Order: sequence, then structure tokens, then C-alpha cells
Amino acid sequence: KHYSSAKNKLSGALWKENYSDQKSDILKLYGYREWSGSLKKMTIDQLEKLIRLHPKGNDTLRELFIFLENEKITFPSYRTIQDLFTYVFKTERDRLEKIVQEMPGDLNKQLEEIIKNDDGLTQLSVIRIDQKDFSYTALKLEIKKSEKIEKLYRLCKTLIPSLQLSNNAVRYYGSLAEQYTPSRLRKLKKAQQWLHMLCFIFNRYQEFMDNLITSFMYHLRAFCNEAKEYSDAKEMEFIKGLMLE
Repeated sequence: KHYSSAKNKLSGALWKENYSDQKSDILKLYGYREWSGSLKKMTIDQLEKLIRLHPKGNDTLRELFIFLENEKITFPSYRTIQDLFTYVFKTERDRLEKIVQEMPGDLNKQLEEIIKNDDGLTQLSVIRIDQKDFSYTALKLEIKKSEKIEKLYRLCKTLIPSLQLSNNAVRYYGSLAEQYTPSRLRKLKKAQQWLHMLCFIFNRYQEFMDNLITSFMYHLRAFCNEAKEYSDAKEMEFIKGLMLE
């Protein structure tokens, strides 16, 4: 039997009480808790830990998803997430700025000196140049750059732990000094300049050491190969001499 679509069209709405009951039953069935204001402090505490491990917003958000999933808590609204992240990012920025502002004044001046414009070329521009190859010229330049920031690195190394950041976070803040032009860095607040340069020098010096070790291994391997070829040639020469006698 044919029924017209008009006669079969449903109308009305689900009662609010019924909707609430159904949602509560589904959450209970799967062992989940609905997000509420009472969970805000716990979530903020977790976000403050996550942001020190994963300072990039998208990484922090992904880790927050995992945390809420493990805790079996429904994800809050988009607006709530925005408010939580805005609060936590500001809190973390204020925390880091307070720490770097308490650094010795001579260290701050040294960090600022690196991004200071000097005849169109900054020390930062020179330090950021990667080692071209394994030639002795490139090796000498890498050594010269590492010697130039060695003392500064020692100071940075003693202060990095006070930031209470993961290695990943230290690399991230240092990478901003790597990406930004010196002129852009100089426009940042002093505390932000110091933070980025502190992490940059710490990471860059270690990269210099890694490059020097790699270069040493390259030349050592080449030396060993050349020595082996020479010894093999001498051995064959000796054997031929015995056969001729």
C-alpha cells in the first residue's frame, strides 16, 4: 500500500528531560563522565604539564585528547577549549618570562649582543650558517663558531634546568630564534628575546659538537681506509719480492 511522504513526516522534538536521560545512560554504559566545571582545575593542571612537554598548540591539543580519552571524559566545547588554552598559554608565558628576567644582567647583554645589528650582519646570522661539507676549511669555521659561544653555552646550560622544560620544548623555543630574522627578534619583548636566544645557544652549541664529531669520524674513516690501502699495497709488493727471489 502506498503512503504519501506528507502523511509519514515526523514532527516535534525530543524532550529535554529525555535527551538528558539518554545521554546519561549512554555515558554510564561506556563508563564516561560528562565534562563539567568541576573538572576544569584537573584539566588545567594537566595542560600546564603538557605545554612544558609539547609547546606547540596542535601537539598539546592532541595530547589533551589522549588524556581525556584515558580519563573517560567527554571533550568540552570548542569555546571552552579556546578559553583553557588561552589561560594556560598566558600562564606559561608569564612563568618563563619571570624566570629569564631573573637571569644575570651580563648574560642578558650577551644574548642581546648576538642579535644586534653590526654593519648589516649579526652574530646570529653567522652562527646559524650550517657546515657546508667535511673540508678542513669548513671544519675550521665550525670550530671557530663553537669557540665563540662556548662560554655563553656554559652559562645557558646552568640556567636551562630552571625553565623546567622538556628537551622538545627547549628545541622548539630555540628554533624560533633560528626561524626569525634578527630584526624580528629585536622587536620582541626583552624577556622573549632572552628565552629564545637562551634555548638557541644551548641547542646550537650541541649541534656544533655533533658536527665536529661527525667530521672527525669522516676524516678518521678516510684515514683508516687510506692506511689500509697503503698497507695492502706494501704487502703485495713484499709478496712479489719474495716470489722473485
